[in-house]
Amino acid sequence: MVNDHGKDLPLLIKDGHIINPGQGVNEIANLLISNDIISWLGTGNPPVKEEYNVISARNMIVCPGFIDLHCHLCEPGFENKETITTGVLATVKGGFTTVCCMPNTEPPIDQSSLVELILNQAKKRGKRMSFLLPVSAGIGKGKALRIYPPYPNPEQLLSAMMAVP
Repeated sequence: MVNDHGKDLPLLIKDGHIINPGQGVNEIANLLISNDIISWLGTGNPPVKEEYNVISARNMIVCPGFIDLHCHLCEPGFENKETITTGVLATVKGGFTTVCCMPNTEPPIDQSSLVELILNQAKKRGKRMSFLLPVSAGIGKGKALRIYPPYPNPEQLLSAMMAVP
């Protein structure tokens, strides 16, 4: 939601059970998100008084997004089972922000062009996905994982895969 000046309003999530093991947080509290960044965590009201979008999270868990390390999107080749669209929409609805899709597709996801196809499809349909990681093993071909150009090293490939906002 935006205010009268067209500016996105900060999001205040109130009274949620906030769990973040990485930060040692496990408490009922409020969380303020401004410009896609957690800017405040606490009880009571945020220190800055302004207009907020407010979500009541009473009796709900607020936590970092889940990661699915074994997802079957089936596209390309087996769209009758699952598509990138249906898979991404289901994962977002379930609280997942990252999926690692298996290469059991036809053809297998073992080339940069197929990785880019999946990323582009996911980007169109899963605006809330952090990123999507195609896991490639050359299924049915007996090949080990290969990193094809334009990604000469795993860091560049991962960086390219993190392009989905």
